[in-house]
This record gives sequence, C-alpha cells and structure tokens, in this order.
Amino acid sequence: MFTKLLVTLLVIVVAMMSMKGRKPQERPSFKAPSMATSWLRFLAPAIAAALLLLAAAYSGWQWMQGQQVLQIKIIDAEHQQVTTYEVHRKDLDGRRFTTRDGLWVELGAGERMEISQLK
Repeated sequence: MFTKLLVTLLVIVVAMMSMKGRKPQERPSFKAPSMATSWLRFLAPAIAAALLLLAAAYSGWQWMQGQQVLQIKIIDAEHQQVTTYEVHRKDLDGRRFTTRDGLWVELGAGERMEISQLK
C-alpha cells in the first residue's frame, strides 16, 4: 500500500517537473470549426452516455441476480437427513452460505448440496 502511494507521488512530481520545463505555446488565430470537430462535439458525449447507460444496466442486472432467492437442500450422507434453507444468490459462496435469516452455514466433507430456484 505504501509503495503504491510512493509511486503515485513520484508520477505526480515527474509530471509537474515536465510541465515546468515547457514554454507556453502561442495560440493560433481563430479558425471556423470544421465538420470533424462539430461531429466530435456530438459524438463524444453520446459515447460517454451510452457507456454510462451500459454500466448502469450491467450493475442493475448483477444486483437483480444477487437478490434472487434460491432453495438449498443439504443432504447428510451419513444420517440421510435433509435440511432446507432459503438463500440469496449473492450470499452463496462455494460450500458456505448465509441464509435469509442470517444463519451462517458451512458444509462438511460428508454433506451434499442441491440448489434450486425458489418458486
């Protein structure tokens, strides 16, 4: 973490030193906007808006998937006992999960898990 901070500071210092060495350039006289710049002024915000919309849609989809409720059956192979739990998809992590009631469950080596959608 400390090295990341040092590298960031080093980049900032190098950038500032390179900016000091430059001489300000004279700006050319006013030119009428060309067709390419007018298209860019429209296209750049349109692309940015489309990317933001796609990112929002993807985030919403991920959230909806995480809120999906699943039914998990834990089958104890030794005692042939079946226990059923309801879990949000986002709370399922391999052989461990947290139920909707807040119960944290971790499967043992002799247990089997069956996952199905709650209807």
